[in-house]
Amino acid sequence: MHVPTFSPLAAGGVNPDSTVSAETVAVAHAPGAYPHFTQVPAIPTDVRPVAAWRTAVVGEWHVKTRTERDAAAIPFTLTETEDWAQRTRKKIPVGQTTPPALDAAQQIEAFAAAERARATPPPPPQ
Repeated sequence: MHVPTFSPLAAGGVNPDSTVSAETVAVAHAPGAYPHFTQVPAIPTDVRPVAAWRTAVVGEWHVKTRTERDAAAIPFTLTETEDWAQRTRKKIPVGQTTPPALDAAQQIEAFAAAERARATPPPPPQ
């Protein structure tokens, strides 16, 4: 069985499987009124001319290249970072270098519950 194919790039046809194919054919046969040249809007007056666009683009290009040049001139100071990390790690007290226990959240909640149980509520306002 041969299945007809439809190419959307081919001229002169409407995809018969389209949900709007009937409407498309109807509009194609009765396109309506064409606009007149008198209906073309006037050239806008609040748009900068091409030369002004060119000047603005070139100006931004110069800002970009100047920024890149200035950024390249900044000396890179992130060297010997491992030495810094080792020195900083040595400043940490020994008891604080171990990672927290897996049940640390439960321990904290248990401590908080015990403290709440021990707490004495404040006296009522007089």
